[in-house]
Amino acid sequence: DNVALEFFSVNNINNANLYSDLIFNKCLWSNELKNPNHNSTCLKNISIVIRDWNYDTDSKGYIVKLLDASKQLQKMGYKIKFISFAETIDSDSILKIKKSCFHIRSWQPEKMTVNNFIDDVFRGVDLVVSARAHGLIVASSLEIPSFAIEIEPKLKIINMQINGCSPIWSPPFLPSDFVSIILKLSSRWEKVRGAMVKNSGKLARKATKMANEFIENV
Repeated sequence: DNVALEFFSVNNINNANLYSDLIFNKCLWSNELKNPNHNSTCLKNISIVIRDWNYDTDSKGYIVKLLDASKQLQKMGYKIKFISFAETIDSDSILKIKKSCFHIRSWQPEKMTVNNFIDDVFRGVDLVVSARAHGLIVASSLEIPSFAIEIEPKLKIINMQINGCSPIWSPPFLPSDFVSIILKLSSRWEKVRGAMVKNSGKLARKATKMANEFIENV
């Protein structure tokens, strides 16, 4: 990202180039998965990638506020489901989600392949909201619009890389702000979706270029 590139520049390392995470190009990690929802014409199905985060006061309680916002959206007709990439690490949030009667699907590597899991949790999804960097990156690789829950600075950087000036849910994590973001995206969904999908292609091409240059220089 640009922060890393600036670090190289400050330290007089001038042969560094800006690319993108290899996961942005699905073809580099899976030839089997198909993009799960090309025909999304309205925003209805939302998947939220969660992460337990206890490293600062502002972000520690985000999951309770997220559940409040999700209940409001559910009453408006949106379908909400939660995803955990690390069941043990996310145990506190998973418990709160289950107590709130929401569905959550966790990655269990001993029982499923990456392809099976990704296909299961992202098929039919219109929008991904993520507190994990690779929730955003995988969504982009599948051409699914997304935005970040800014529990740490890195997520703001990746959100900007993927979406430019798109919304981000930041501290103090007001439920009303989350609901407002969803409603605004819904009101101009086709335009928003088209812009995000277009940018996904650019990031995939950057990932491919990096992979090719790495192979050439090994």
